[in-house]
Amino acid sequence: MSDESIRGHLRAALDAIVVRESARLREAVGGVDVRVAGRIRAMRPLVESLRMLSEETGSVGGLRIDAPAEGERAWIEMVETAGSRHTLSISTDAENRRFEVEECQYFPLSGDRASYMHCFDTAEEVLRFVLEMLGLHIASRQALAGKPA
Repeated sequence: MSDESIRGHLRAALDAIVVRESARLREAVGGVDVRVAGRIRAMRPLVESLRMLSEETGSVGGLRIDAPAEGERAWIEMVETAGSRHTLSISTDAENRRFEVEECQYFPLSGDRASYMHCFDTAEEVLRFVLEMLGLHIASRQALAGKPA
């Protein structure tokens, strides 16, 4: 078998692999698009509620709510006066069957970090959890503001 013949067979084998893998990747990416669209649909009521909540709490110090209108994820960051950070990252699981809230805390004085994953079946449960966290943040801010120096 000549070198040219070997090269031709190798090129044909490589082309066949590229065609097969391209088709497989197109199918996989199509599935991702469906999952992303499903996640955006599932998150829509939460995103709308969080956007309204952001408007209502705009004057609260150390609070930032980021809920993109067509987003598949929302974030809440609460920073205390001492610099500790408490964040919530809200999304759905990979199959869009339930909601997940990743809660992270950082304490700069000690350098300690903690993170927790909370799972909820409904958007209402997520909102209840978020409102509890925001209520605690606002109450601690007000308590510190009213404390004599």
